[in-house]
Amino acid sequence: RIPTFRYGNVAILNVGLGDLGLVFVIPLFLQSVLGLSAFDTGLVLTALAGGAFLAGGLAAPLTRQIGPHRVVQLGLAIEVVGIVAVGLTFSADRPAWQFCPQLFVYGFGVGFATAQLTSLILADVPRAQSGEGSGIQSTSRQVGSALGIAILGTALTTGLASGTRQRLEAVPSITPPQRAAITAAVERSGGAVLPAFRRSPQLQPAVAPVEEAF
Repeated sequence: RIPTFRYGNVAILNVGLGDLGLVFVIPLFLQSVLGLSAFDTGLVLTALAGGAFLAGGLAAPLTRQIGPHRVVQLGLAIEVVGIVAVGLTFSADRPAWQFCPQLFVYGFGVGFATAQLTSLILADVPRAQSGEGSGIQSTSRQVGSALGIAILGTALTTGLASGTRQRLEAVPSITPPQRAAITAAVERSGGAVLPAFRRSPQLQPAVAPVEEAF
């Protein structure tokens, strides 16, 4: 019955869904398609963390000026801008550092959205029920995180499999049995077999189709 508690929990679920979902699928792209090491992938993702870190520090003074509701709404809007920019610019032909500005914008939105969410969710909850309210908002965040990995992971593997299958049909040197085996390997691994494909002379024709599908 408390609007700030209700809508705040919906917001924190969505933020958790996006954060953990992205942190699950983007490293797969960076390592499998662009060939980055785990360390270099972490460096790229520091752009997202850096945006969140900077916004977290700015959120408190901004909250005093426009209120916590507006700060959360602003953060969610910036997240939308950032994730649209990520989706429009990710490509197998671009160097990894070119994705950092978009990830920074997304992280900046995350910082604004999350810095005030907990206090906003609990602001109107009666003191006697604050423990229950805190537990529910923590649960909402964790459920969102689990759903993000499940939904975006499933979208990645199914889309990658169908995209690979379609693109391999345009490669005459790959036979139907080979096409089926390659597609199955890509789907099972979430694309992590790409580095092995690059090392195999027989599988070189499949590299570009899988990269494009990713």
